[in-house]
Amino acid sequence: MELQLHPSKMTHEGRSFKEVLREAQEKGYAEADPTYDIEGIDTAHKLSILIRLAFGTFLRFKNLHCRDLRDYPLDIQFSREFGYRIKLLAIAKYDQGKIEARVHPP
Repeated sequence: MELQLHPSKMTHEGRSFKEVLREAQEKGYAEADPTYDIEGIDTAHKLSILIRLAFGTFLRFKNLHCRDLRDYPLDIQFSREFGYRIKLLAIAKYDQGKIEARVHPP
């Protein structure tokens, strides 16, 4: 199950990440230990599977650049002011035999 933090609750209502996470856990959207979702680890694992399917090669999870949503409190605050939302993106690019892969907010 993927973490459903409802960015609109953080961006439009100005609620804290911790508060929205607790609510998501109470409703069953988030795991009791949501570390893999929050840190982007679950997304990175899925990305490594997609790389295998799309490019026919194996990229170790430890070679993926992965950022934590908690690293972006100011970005969440500023995005709210401009009407945007912060989400994790899984990005993979194949160029001249090399794969660049990362998970982070845009």
